Amino acid sequence: MAAPIEVELGFLEKTEPHRLKSKHFPSKIGGKPAWLNLRDLPSESDLKCETCDKPLTFLLEIYAPVTDRHDCFHRTIFIFFCEDSACFRPNEANNFRAFRCQLPRKNDFYSYEPPDEDDCSDDTSHFVDLCFVCGAKGSKKCSRCGLPYCSRQHQEQDWKKGTHKSTCKNNSSSSILQVNHAGMIKHIPEYEIVTEPETEEEHFNDAKDVEKPKELVEGSLQFEDIRDLEEIASAQHDKQFSKFKKRINLNSDQVLRYQRGGSPLWVSSNSILNENQVPDCESCGAKRQFEFQVLPQMLNHLEFDDSDGNVDWGTVIVYTCSKSCNSNTTAYLKEFIYKQDFSQ
Repeated sequence: MAAPIEVELGFLEKTEPHRLKSKHFPSKIGGKPAWLNLRDLPSESDLKCETCDKPLTFLLEIYAPVTDRHDCFHRTIFIFFCEDSACFRPNEANNFRAFRCQLPRKNDFYSYEPPDEDDCSDDTSHFVDLCFVCGAKGSKKCSRCGLPYCSRQHQEQDWKKGTHKSTCKNNSSSSILQVNHAGMIKHIPEYEIVTEPETEEEHFNDAKDVEKPKELVEGSLQFEDIRDLEEIASAQHDKQFSKFKKRINLNSDQVLRYQRGGSPLWVSSNSILNENQVPDCESCGAKRQFEFQVLPQMLNHLEFDDSDGNVDWGTVIVYTCSKSCNSNTTAYLKEFIYKQDFSQ
Protein backbone atom coordinates (compact mmCIF):
# COMPACT_ATOMS: atom_id res chain seq x y z
CA MET A 1 0.00 0.00 0.00
CA ALA A 2 1.34 3.40 -0.96
CA ALA A 3 2.18 5.74 1.89
CA PRO A 4 -0.30 8.61 2.39
CA ILE A 5 0.70 11.93 0.84
CA GLU A 6 1.91 14.35 3.48
CA VAL A 7 -0.24 17.38 4.23
CA GLU A 8 1.58 20.69 4.59
CA LEU A 9 -0.16 23.29 6.74
CA GLY A 10 0.24 26.97 5.86
CA PHE A 11 0.54 29.72 8.47
CA LEU A 12 0.99 33.50 8.11
CA GLU A 13 4.01 35.39 9.37
CA LYS A 14 5.27 38.93 8.98
CA THR A 15 8.66 39.21 7.31
CA GLU A 16 10.95 41.75 5.70
CA PRO A 17 9.23 43.17 2.58
CA HIS A 18 12.17 42.38 0.29
CA ARG A 19 11.82 38.68 1.15
CA LEU A 20 8.48 38.70 -0.69
CA LYS A 21 9.92 39.87 -4.01
CA SER A 22 10.07 37.61 -7.07
CA LYS A 23 13.76 36.74 -6.81
CA HIS A 24 13.17 35.12 -3.40
CA PHE A 25 10.39 32.83 -4.75
CA PRO A 26 7.93 33.56 -1.93
CA SER A 27 4.70 31.99 -0.82
CA LYS A 28 2.57 34.89 0.38
CA ILE A 29 -0.78 36.61 0.61
CA GLY A 30 -1.59 40.22 -0.15
CA GLY A 31 0.28 43.16 -1.57
CA LYS A 32 1.13 42.81 -5.25
CA PRO A 33 1.95 39.54 -7.01
CA ALA A 34 5.59 38.44 -7.07
CA TRP A 35 5.46 37.16 -10.65
CA LEU A 36 7.57 34.14 -11.59
CA ASN A 37 7.93 34.64 -15.33
CA LEU A 38 8.63 38.37 -15.33
CA ARG A 39 7.85 39.08 -18.98
CA ASP A 40 4.86 37.09 -20.29
CA LEU A 41 2.26 38.13 -17.71
CA PRO A 42 -1.50 37.42 -17.80
CA SER A 43 -3.43 39.85 -19.99
CA GLU A 44 -5.97 42.42 -18.86
CA SER A 45 -8.83 40.10 -19.89
CA ASP A 46 -7.27 37.20 -17.97
CA LEU A 47 -7.48 39.23 -14.78
CA LYS A 48 -11.09 40.39 -15.05
CA CYS A 49 -14.01 38.98 -13.08
CA GLU A 50 -16.29 36.76 -15.17
CA THR A 51 -19.31 38.14 -13.30
CA CYS A 52 -18.82 41.93 -13.22
CA ASP A 53 -15.85 42.50 -15.56
CA LYS A 54 -13.90 44.44 -12.92
CA PRO A 55 -10.16 43.86 -12.37
CA LEU A 56 -9.43 41.00 -10.01
CA THR A 57 -7.50 41.45 -6.76
CA PHE A 58 -4.39 39.43 -5.97
CA LEU A 59 -5.06 37.07 -3.05
CA LEU A 60 -2.06 34.75 -2.73
CA GLU A 61 0.67 32.72 -4.38
CA ILE A 62 2.19 29.37 -3.43
CA TYR A 63 5.71 28.41 -4.47
CA ALA A 64 5.45 24.69 -5.20
CA PRO A 65 8.28 23.18 -7.32
CA VAL A 66 8.02 19.64 -8.63
CA THR A 67 11.34 18.22 -7.46
CA ASP A 68 11.72 15.46 -10.05
CA ARG A 69 11.04 17.75 -13.04
CA HIS A 70 13.78 19.98 -14.43
CA ASP A 71 11.19 22.20 -16.14
CA CYS A 72 9.39 22.73 -12.80
CA PHE A 73 12.45 23.68 -10.77
CA HIS A 74 10.57 26.93 -10.08
CA ARG A 75 6.78 26.65 -9.96
CA THR A 76 4.18 28.98 -8.48
CA ILE A 77 0.37 28.94 -8.26
CA PHE A 78 -1.39 32.34 -8.13
CA ILE A 79 -4.96 33.09 -6.99
CA PHE A 80 -6.90 36.26 -7.81
CA PHE A 81 -10.48 37.13 -6.86
CA CYS A 82 -13.10 39.85 -7.18
CA GLU A 83 -13.71 41.84 -3.99
CA ASP A 84 -17.26 42.84 -4.99
CA SER A 85 -19.54 41.00 -2.57
CA ALA A 86 -22.25 40.83 -5.25
CA CYS A 87 -20.02 38.40 -7.16
CA PHE A 88 -19.87 35.91 -4.27
CA ARG A 89 -22.46 33.23 -4.96
CA PRO A 90 -22.96 29.96 -3.05
CA ASN A 91 -20.60 27.19 -4.15
CA GLU A 92 -19.48 29.08 -7.26
CA ALA A 93 -16.03 30.44 -8.09
CA ASN A 94 -16.62 32.54 -11.20
CA ASN A 95 -15.10 35.47 -9.32
CA PHE A 96 -11.84 33.55 -8.68
CA ARG A 97 -8.96 32.79 -11.04
CA ALA A 98 -5.92 30.54 -10.62
CA PHE A 99 -2.74 30.51 -12.72
CA ARG A 100 0.21 28.13 -12.75
CA CYS A 101 3.65 29.26 -13.91
CA GLN A 102 6.87 27.23 -13.99
CA LEU A 103 10.49 27.63 -15.09
CA PRO A 104 13.62 25.49 -15.33
CA ARG A 105 16.54 26.35 -13.10
CA LYS A 106 18.32 28.00 -16.02
CA ASN A 107 16.01 30.73 -17.27
CA ASP A 108 15.93 34.34 -18.50
CA PHE A 109 15.04 35.93 -15.18
CA TYR A 110 16.92 34.51 -12.20
CA SER A 111 20.39 33.43 -11.19
CA TYR A 112 21.18 29.72 -11.40
CA GLU A 113 22.34 29.91 -7.79
CA PRO A 114 20.04 30.59 -4.81
CA PRO A 115 19.43 34.28 -4.09
CA ASP A 116 21.15 36.21 -1.34
CA GLU A 117 18.56 36.48 1.44
CA ASP A 118 19.66 40.05 2.16
CA ASP A 119 19.35 41.22 -1.46
CA CYS A 120 16.73 43.99 -1.44
CA SER A 121 16.84 44.87 -5.15
CA ASP A 122 13.84 44.33 -7.42
CA ASP A 123 14.42 43.56 -11.10
CA THR A 124 10.78 42.94 -12.05
CA SER A 125 10.25 46.25 -13.83
CA HIS A 126 13.22 45.61 -16.10
CA PHE A 127 11.14 43.20 -18.18
CA VAL A 128 7.65 44.76 -18.37
CA ASP A 129 5.74 47.78 -17.07
CA LEU A 130 3.60 46.94 -14.05
CA CYS A 131 0.32 48.54 -13.02
CA PHE A 132 0.96 51.21 -10.38
CA VAL A 133 -2.15 50.08 -8.45
CA CYS A 134 -2.11 46.27 -8.52
CA GLY A 135 1.18 45.07 -10.03
CA ALA A 136 -0.41 43.38 -13.06
CA LYS A 137 0.82 43.98 -16.61
CA GLY A 138 0.73 47.74 -17.22
CA SER A 139 -0.37 47.79 -20.83
CA LYS A 140 -2.05 51.21 -20.56
CA LYS A 141 -0.30 54.49 -19.74
CA CYS A 142 -1.27 57.95 -18.60
CA SER A 143 -1.12 60.25 -21.64
CA ARG A 144 0.55 63.00 -19.57
CA CYS A 145 3.19 61.29 -17.45
CA GLY A 146 3.33 57.75 -18.82
CA LEU A 147 2.48 56.01 -15.52
CA PRO A 148 1.46 52.39 -16.32
CA TYR A 149 -1.87 50.80 -15.42
CA CYS A 150 -3.50 47.47 -16.19
CA SER A 151 -6.91 48.97 -16.92
CA ARG A 152 -8.91 52.16 -17.12
CA GLN A 153 -10.58 51.24 -13.82
CA HIS A 154 -7.28 51.26 -11.94
CA GLN A 155 -6.17 54.49 -13.58
CA GLU A 156 -9.41 56.13 -12.42
CA GLN A 157 -9.03 54.61 -8.95
CA ASP A 158 -5.53 56.01 -8.56
CA TRP A 159 -6.67 59.39 -9.86
CA LYS A 160 -9.44 59.57 -7.25
CA LYS A 161 -7.81 57.90 -4.22
CA GLY A 162 -4.09 57.85 -4.90
CA THR A 163 -1.36 60.39 -5.57
CA HIS A 164 -1.64 60.57 -9.35
CA LYS A 165 -3.95 63.59 -9.57
CA SER A 166 -1.70 65.78 -7.42
CA THR A 167 1.58 64.80 -9.08
CA CYS A 168 0.77 64.07 -12.73
CA LYS A 169 1.06 67.54 -14.26
CA ASN A 170 4.56 68.34 -13.08
CA ASN A 171 6.24 64.95 -12.86
CA SER A 172 7.32 62.04 -14.99
CA SER A 173 6.20 58.49 -14.24
CA SER A 174 9.62 57.69 -12.76
CA SER A 175 9.30 60.46 -10.15
CA ILE A 176 5.68 59.58 -9.33
CA LEU A 177 6.72 55.99 -8.66
CA GLN A 178 8.91 57.27 -5.85
CA VAL A 179 5.96 58.89 -4.06
CA ASN A 180 4.80 56.99 -1.00
CA HIS A 181 1.11 56.30 -1.54
CA ALA A 182 0.72 53.80 1.30
CA GLY A 183 -2.80 53.88 2.67
CA MET A 184 -4.15 55.71 -0.38
CA ILE A 185 -4.80 52.56 -2.42
CA LYS A 186 -6.19 49.59 -0.52
CA HIS A 187 -4.31 46.30 -0.69
CA ILE A 188 -4.69 43.08 1.25
CA PRO A 189 -2.07 43.11 4.03
CA GLU A 190 1.06 41.24 3.00
CA TYR A 191 2.22 38.13 4.89
CA GLU A 192 4.59 35.30 4.15
CA ILE A 193 3.04 31.83 4.08
CA VAL A 194 5.24 29.38 5.96
CA THR A 195 4.49 25.66 6.01
CA GLU A 196 5.02 22.73 8.31
CA PRO A 197 3.87 19.11 7.99
CA GLU A 198 0.70 17.97 9.65
CA THR A 199 1.72 15.28 12.12
CA GLU A 200 0.50 11.72 11.83
CA GLU A 201 -1.45 12.13 15.06
CA GLU A 202 -3.22 15.17 13.61
CA HIS A 203 -3.78 13.46 10.27
CA PHE A 204 -5.53 10.41 11.73
CA ASN A 205 -7.31 11.96 14.69
CA ASP A 206 -10.57 12.68 12.85
CA ALA A 207 -12.56 10.05 14.75
CA LYS A 208 -11.62 11.44 18.18
CA ASP A 209 -13.33 14.28 19.95
CA VAL A 210 -11.05 17.27 20.08
CA GLU A 211 -11.62 19.83 22.80
CA LYS A 212 -12.03 23.35 21.50
CA PRO A 213 -8.98 25.44 22.33
CA LYS A 214 -9.42 27.93 25.17
CA GLU A 215 -7.28 30.49 23.43
CA LEU A 216 -6.46 30.92 19.79
CA VAL A 217 -3.50 32.85 18.51
CA GLU A 218 -4.10 36.33 17.18
CA GLY A 219 -5.33 36.28 13.59
CA SER A 220 -6.75 32.75 13.74
CA LEU A 221 -10.38 31.74 13.43
CA GLN A 222 -11.89 33.32 16.53
CA PHE A 223 -13.89 31.32 19.08
CA GLU A 224 -17.05 33.27 18.32
CA ASP A 225 -16.70 32.38 14.65
CA ILE A 226 -16.25 28.69 15.48
CA ARG A 227 -19.32 28.77 17.74
CA ASP A 228 -21.43 30.37 15.01
CA LEU A 229 -20.30 27.73 12.53
CA GLU A 230 -21.07 24.99 15.03
CA GLU A 231 -24.62 26.27 15.33
CA ILE A 232 -25.02 26.10 11.56
CA ALA A 233 -23.63 22.59 11.45
CA SER A 234 -25.73 21.44 14.39
CA ALA A 235 -28.90 22.64 12.67
CA GLN A 236 -28.01 20.68 9.57
CA HIS A 237 -26.54 17.62 11.40
CA ASP A 238 -23.54 18.07 9.16
CA LYS A 239 -21.07 15.34 10.08
CA GLN A 240 -18.56 16.54 7.48
CA PHE A 241 -18.38 19.93 9.15
CA SER A 242 -17.73 18.25 12.49
CA LYS A 243 -14.86 16.35 10.88
CA PHE A 244 -13.53 19.58 9.39
CA LYS A 245 -13.78 21.42 12.72
CA LYS A 246 -11.99 18.70 14.68
CA ARG A 247 -9.14 18.55 12.20
CA ILE A 248 -8.73 22.32 11.95
CA ASN A 249 -8.90 22.92 15.71
CA LEU A 250 -5.66 20.96 16.13
CA ASN A 251 -3.90 23.89 14.42
CA SER A 252 -6.52 26.61 14.57
CA ASP A 253 -4.36 29.33 13.01
CA GLN A 254 -3.68 27.43 9.78
CA VAL A 255 -4.89 29.27 6.67
CA LEU A 256 -3.99 26.76 3.97
CA ARG A 257 -3.60 23.01 3.43
CA TYR A 258 -1.28 21.73 0.70
CA GLN A 259 -1.35 18.12 -0.53
CA ARG A 260 -0.66 17.79 -4.27
CA GLY A 261 -2.31 14.59 -5.46
CA GLY A 262 -4.21 14.22 -2.19
CA SER A 263 -7.77 15.13 -1.18
CA PRO A 264 -9.35 18.32 0.14
CA LEU A 265 -10.84 18.59 3.60
CA TRP A 266 -14.45 19.44 2.82
CA VAL A 267 -16.30 21.89 5.07
CA SER A 268 -19.78 20.50 4.46
CA SER A 269 -21.58 17.33 3.36
CA ASN A 270 -23.33 19.42 0.72
CA SER A 271 -21.86 20.46 -2.62
CA ILE A 272 -18.86 18.11 -2.46
CA LEU A 273 -17.19 17.99 -5.86
CA ASN A 274 -16.63 14.55 -7.39
CA GLU A 275 -13.39 13.88 -9.25
CA ASN A 276 -15.26 13.47 -12.53
CA GLN A 277 -16.66 17.00 -12.12
CA VAL A 278 -13.18 18.53 -12.20
CA PRO A 279 -12.45 19.59 -15.80
CA ASP A 280 -9.38 18.19 -17.52
CA CYS A 281 -6.46 20.48 -18.28
CA GLU A 282 -7.36 22.68 -21.25
CA SER A 283 -3.75 22.79 -22.37
CA CYS A 284 -2.81 19.08 -22.55
CA GLY A 285 -6.00 17.14 -21.74
CA ALA A 286 -4.58 15.46 -18.62
CA LYS A 287 -6.65 14.97 -15.49
CA ARG A 288 -6.44 17.67 -12.89
CA GLN A 289 -5.68 16.81 -9.29
CA PHE A 290 -6.11 18.51 -5.95
CA GLU A 291 -3.15 20.69 -4.99
CA PHE A 292 -4.18 22.94 -2.09
CA GLN A 293 -7.08 24.66 -0.37
CA VAL A 294 -7.54 28.03 1.30
CA LEU A 295 -9.29 27.92 4.66
CA PRO A 296 -11.82 30.41 6.12
CA GLN A 297 -9.27 31.51 8.73
CA MET A 298 -7.56 33.53 6.00
CA LEU A 299 -10.56 35.88 5.88
CA ASN A 300 -9.54 37.26 9.28
CA HIS A 301 -6.33 38.63 7.73
CA LEU A 302 -7.84 40.36 4.69
CA GLU A 303 -9.11 43.37 6.68
CA PHE A 304 -12.38 43.82 4.85
CA ASP A 305 -14.87 46.11 6.58
CA ASP A 306 -18.61 45.68 6.96
CA SER A 307 -19.25 47.40 3.64
CA ASP A 308 -17.63 44.45 1.87
CA GLY A 309 -20.74 42.40 2.63
CA ASN A 310 -20.61 38.74 1.68
CA VAL A 311 -16.89 38.32 0.98
CA ASP A 312 -16.81 34.83 2.42
CA TRP A 313 -16.03 31.19 1.77
CA GLY A 314 -15.94 27.82 3.49
CA THR A 315 -12.91 26.71 1.50
CA VAL A 316 -11.36 27.64 -1.85
CA ILE A 317 -9.91 24.56 -3.56
CA VAL A 318 -7.34 24.57 -6.35
CA TYR A 319 -6.96 21.70 -8.82
CA THR A 320 -3.98 21.70 -11.19
CA CYS A 321 -2.83 19.66 -14.18
CA SER A 322 -1.56 16.28 -12.95
CA LYS A 323 1.23 16.47 -15.55
CA SER A 324 2.04 20.09 -14.71
CA CYS A 325 2.28 20.66 -18.45
CA ASN A 326 3.94 23.50 -20.33
CA SER A 327 2.45 25.60 -23.11
CA ASN A 328 3.99 27.19 -26.17
CA THR A 329 1.46 30.01 -26.14
CA THR A 330 1.24 31.19 -22.52
CA ALA A 331 3.49 31.28 -19.47
CA TYR A 332 0.59 31.45 -17.01
CA LEU A 333 -1.80 28.55 -17.47
CA LYS A 334 -5.27 28.77 -16.00
CA GLU A 335 -6.18 26.11 -13.46
CA PHE A 336 -9.48 25.13 -11.85
CA ILE A 337 -10.90 26.61 -8.64
CA TYR A 338 -13.90 25.38 -6.69
CA LYS A 339 -15.44 27.29 -3.77
CA GLN A 340 -17.40 25.34 -1.19
CA ASP A 341 -19.52 27.23 1.32
CA PHE A 342 -20.83 26.21 4.70
CA SER A 343 -24.30 24.68 4.89
CA GLN A 344 -27.01 27.23 5.58
